[in-house]
Amino acid sequence: MALIQTIVTRNEADLALVNIQFHLESGVDHIVLTDHQSTDGLRDHLSPFIDQGVLTYLRQETPGFYQSKWVSDMADMARIDLGARWVINTDSDEFWVAKNGKPLKSAFKMRPFTNVLRAKRHDFICPEQNHPSFWETMIYRKVKSTNSLGDALPDKIAHRCAPNLTIHAGNHDISGYPIKRPRSGLLEVLHFPIRSEAQFKQKIIQGTQSLTQAPDIKLGIGQTWRQQYTELNKTGKLNYITENILTADQIRTGLADGSLVKDTRLRDKMVSLSPEQNALARIQPSESPPHMTCPLYTPDAAHPPTPTPHCRSLV
Repeated sequence: MALIQTIVTRNEADLALVNIQFHLESGVDHIVLTDHQSTDGLRDHLSPFIDQGVLTYLRQETPGFYQSKWVSDMADMARIDLGARWVINTDSDEFWVAKNGKPLKSAFKMRPFTNVLRAKRHDFICPEQNHPSFWETMIYRKVKSTNSLGDALPDKIAHRCAPNLTIHAGNHDISGYPIKRPRSGLLEVLHFPIRSEAQFKQKIIQGTQSLTQAPDIKLGIGQTWRQQYTELNKTGKLNYITENILTADQIRTGLADGSLVKDTRLRDKMVSLSPEQNALARIQPSESPPHMTCPLYTPDAAHPPTPTPHCRSLV
């Protein structure tokens, strides 16, 4: 069973590298990544993955943010060019795991009547003194995760491949099946939206501006970005940052009152990598990729990665 991952990212090279390492080590067979106008050297950092044939790199130069179209197109590529049976649709700050510590692929096997798997998201808080390698110190998550509007985080989806599917903006839903047969409770998403104050403010500014440059996108799409962009322009700060970047005392209080729990699944996976793998995952955007002397990960010998044209520039 071929399990393919899609990612849309922009100026998050350090985060994307951790995401790619994590999911390949977790059992994803190939990653299709769309780079939306990044200027942080992402393409160069991805070269080891592209050269090994485990990542297909696509470049989008249009200023507008057309996530639904791009993700739907990548899902079609996964089905047609890579022989995918299932696709998980992710952002760079989302890390998919099977519940109860099982292998990721276990959630997708023996599901003949299911075509959509819904995954609950868990937001991790950012310590006030966060480490540049965020996964080393971001090990506490909320018991109840909400967005900046105070609403419960909507699930993310993985889907069984079929023609004529449309993944909706945000990767929260899908249409195009004659009958949609979803299932929940098998997968979770570890979500790391805030890794520093500067990073999150830049994400809101960059994301909202790209939405405004896509005039045919409905105003209801990206509502949390738009609301926070307005708040940031009016006040120069964001309540969502105040609520999610916590001091050591606030973390201790959250653990004591049950609003936070410790969750080291991402850290444990990253610590288990070889020194060469870990070195790549720690690259900062301003650095150059190291010379790799051994494989980044060990693919299943019975299911080697499918050779593909790995780099394309799209307009």
